[in-house]
Amino acid sequence: MLGGLILGVVEAMVSGFFSSTLRDAAAFGILILILLYKPAGLLGKNVCEKV
Repeated sequence: MLGGLILGVVEAMVSGFFSSTLRDAAAFGILILILLYKPAGLLGKNVCEKV
C-alpha cells in the first residue's frame, strides 16, 4: 500500500515537472533502488536464519 502511494506520487511529480515519457523510467528506478537497499520491503524486518 505504501509502495503504491510512493510510486504514484513520484510518477505524478515526474510527469508534472519533466517530460511524461520519463514517468516509467522513474518508476523502474525507484523500484530498483528499493530492492537494492531494502530487499525485505519498505516496512520489512531483517531476520537472521540459522542454517
